[in-house]
Amino acid sequence: MYSDVDSSWIATILSFIASYLVTFIATPRIADFNKRHGIVGVDYHKLDKPEIPEMGGLSMLTGLSVSNILLLTLYPSSFWRTISLLLTVLSIGCVGAIDDLIGLNAKIKPLLTFIAGLVPVVLNMMAYPKIYEGYLSIPFGRIRITILYNLLLPIGIAVASNTMNMCDPVNGVMSGSSVIISATLLIASIATGRFYASPYLASILGCVLAFYIYNKYPARVFPGDTGTLSIGAAIAYASAISGLEFIALIAMLTQILNALFTLLSLGSFIERRSISERPVHILGDGRITVNPNPKAPITLTRMLTASRPMTEREIAYSFFILTGFSCILALVTIPLIPR
Repeated sequence: MYSDVDSSWIATILSFIASYLVTFIATPRIADFNKRHGIVGVDYHKLDKPEIPEMGGLSMLTGLSVSNILLLTLYPSSFWRTISLLLTVLSIGCVGAIDDLIGLNAKIKPLLTFIAGLVPVVLNMMAYPKIYEGYLSIPFGRIRITILYNLLLPIGIAVASNTMNMCDPVNGVMSGSSVIISATLLIASIATGRFYASPYLASILGCVLAFYIYNKYPARVFPGDTGTLSIGAAIAYASAISGLEFIALIAMLTQILNALFTLLSLGSFIERRSISERPVHILGDGRITVNPNPKAPITLTRMLTASRPMTEREIAYSFFILTGFSCILALVTIPLIPR
């Protein structure tokens, strides 16, 4: 099935180019529009606390959408797989947009992302051939969990999207880490012969790479929850389509640990705006140092700055190194995953 996509390098290349170019062109225009209309966020890690255009993740959603519509046009036999990814990411993106514009309760947001994650489950019931068969690929074998998989998939999408949302502490961390993770999964899809998933992973890589150019230090635009939630969901669902769930789990260890530390220290889901003590402070020279107050949440940023103050660039590079290490571990597991 999907024979015209399965072995098509052209689809992968076109998907990457379309996603990259559309995102690269759209990002400054969306940023300017949002700035004019007061859709901005404060960059707390700068001494002058500048207001940066928020909700720039709309450009990544645009790049992903155009790329997937192109795949639908050129490869109609991939209809169900492509439309399910597109609708899933757009559904999660809508949750993020609502949060960016009016704010959502910290406990409601994970629930809404779970509900949006049910989109591919519903579509899979309608699809022929099936989008996924309910197999979980793990080292040395595959487990068939058809019914349970339909529950685990929306949970995985919700967890990945909220985990990515919680791991954007300084300029460029989310987009730069997503570049490393999506590139790793793209390599894994090719190495394991899952060519049918390569165009989707390439579209994710293209949009996050283009967005990183504007989001890296000093950021000219923020992704907002629109971007962080949708990219986390895209990575999770693309890995499910390709049967690379275990590899994606390893690749995202840095983001998962950051979310786990934060939640355990806070005791529950709490909206960032409601946290009384920030995990770090800004020194007079612009460097970032740990907040010694025990009430401050434990995050990787707080851990990284515990030994010495760090610049924003140093923190971002530290996250990239940690993510890169996780991705190397993920690539090492490729020979263990059945094809």
